[in-house]
Amino acid sequence: MLWDHSLIELFWLGGFAMWPLLGLSVLGAAIILDRCVALLSTAGSYRRLYRHVRAAAESGDLAQARRAARSRHPAAVVVADFLDHLDCDPALRRESAERVVSQQIAWLETRLGWLGLVATLAPMLGLLGTVTGLVTAFHTIEVQGGAVQAGDLAGGIWEALITTVAGLAVGIPCAAAYHLIDQRIAMIALEMEWMLGLLTELFANSSAVSKGT
Repeated sequence: MLWDHSLIELFWLGGFAMWPLLGLSVLGAAIILDRCVALLSTAGSYRRLYRHVRAAAESGDLAQARRAARSRHPAAVVVADFLDHLDCDPALRRESAERVVSQQIAWLETRLGWLGLVATLAPMLGLLGTVTGLVTAFHTIEVQGGAVQAGDLAGGIWEALITTVAGLAVGIPCAAAYHLIDQRIAMIALEMEWMLGLLTELFANSSAVSKGT
């Protein structure tokens, strides 16, 4: 049976396609770990952040509002930039904040495209190994004129089956992680947009700005 062999034995039985699959598995795992660490560092509630900023702004204590924005959450970065440009024209202030939003999204999506590429290539490499394994098996049949034993075909069949399993074993987790991370980034992007809208509404009253100057 398959599980009667060690992973090293299965790796060698899988043929040449196992080497790029091994590289893709390492790359995929590294990217997933990197993006998970990045997302964990942004943990926090943008609603709670807005409540703190609103309370500080309404009391005229913009210094306290800035202290409330000292967080790794991307929405806090938007708040900090917005407060730093309170003296600017509202259109310029919003343009600056929107630029920060796009920068934060770009940072969160760093190397995510590579993870999607791994999820796509791994099953295809597994299929390539399957085809080459079948080619090996049929070549053996041709060379021996059809008079072959099951053991003569074992190498090609092992290669065909193992690479398929390996390709799916690498591709499926990477595809799942890609979509989960992408959904989380999309939610963070919405939170930043919502925060920008709330801040624009909060500071639309010029008196709220003048209190902190």
